[in-house]
Order: sequence, then structure tokens, then C-alpha cells
Amino acid sequence: MYMNNSSLSEELESLLEERRQLTEEHACILAKFGQTGTHSMQKEILKAEIARDLRANYLADTGDDPAETRIKNEVPGDPRYRSFYNQVIQDRTAWYRITEQREAIHIRIRFLLAQVCSTEETAEPV
Repeated sequence: MYMNNSSLSEELESLLEERRQLTEEHACILAKFGQTGTHSMQKEILKAEIARDLRANYLADTGDDPAETRIKNEVPGDPRYRSFYNQVIQDRTAWYRITEQREAIHIRIRFLLAQVCSTEETAEPV
């Protein structure tokens, strides 16, 4: 299928804009899960907050300090932790989806640029 330079240019502009938007989304997720991301720290903070609350509730109910293993085993069952975990799954799924979309756009851009180059090579001089 032949496309004129104007339609090639429009499609390239559209793809570049879509890639820019995906790159912004990717950067936000990367800030969370990348090598220097905040995910691990956020998870540890949440676990500590839940453990503190569980300890306080147990102490208020029984008057005794709970065993650490008991607290550690109860943290993953807390609704806040499950919500955090579900969000992590959604974010990582988005990361993979965005990565695939960016790669597909990159391939399409390279194809269109190759078309532009071949069109310019075959064009008659002015």
C-alpha cells in the first residue's frame, strides 16, 4: 500500500505522540518498580504499620504481647495488604502492556521512516 508523504507524516506524528504518552506511563511505573523504585520500601512500611496495628489490637484484647510469628503470619491477611498486593499486580500488568505497546510503536515508526527514505530516494529532483 502506497502512502503519500503527508499521510506518512501524520501517522508518524500520531505514533510519536502515542509513544510519548506511553513513555510517561512507563516512567511512573518504573519509578515504583525500577532498580531504585519505591515499591519495596512502601511494602515494608505498610507491613510495619499493619503489624503495629495488629499488636495494639491484640494487646488491647488480651493484655498480652503477641508472638512475632503470629503477627508476621497475620499481616498478609490484612485487607490493606491485600489491596496493596492487588495494586502491584495491576501495575506490573500495565508495565508489561505498555512495554509491548511501545515496542509495537517503535517497529511501526521504523517501518514508516524506511518508507519515507525510500520515497525520497525514488523522488525526482526538483
